Amino acid sequence: VQGCVKKCTFCDVHMIDNFVMQDPKDIVKEIDYYHNELGMDEISFADNTINSSNSQFIKLLQGMYDWMQKNNVDLKWSKAGFAVKPEHQLSDE
Repeated sequence: VQGCVKKCTFCDVHMIDNFVMQDPKDIVKEIDYYHNELGMDEISFADNTINSSNSQFIKLLQGMYDWMQKNNVDLKWSKAGFAVKPEHQLSDE
């Protein structure tokens, strides 16, 4: 991710002009690669704006959940500040 759409007054990330977010499908492909090639079963996102777009974040969570189910993997993941199990429902609002 580059930039942010939230424009929180306490943060300077929104000062970057162009908001660019990686496609959730590409993130899941990277997870698949690192799991299959390196045996990774834990991941930590170093991204302050991973949930800048609720709809994209929900797509990422759904993609991760689907990948975990398909591959029978108990992927542990975190993001600085919070952790969410992918099967939890999030509102798109």
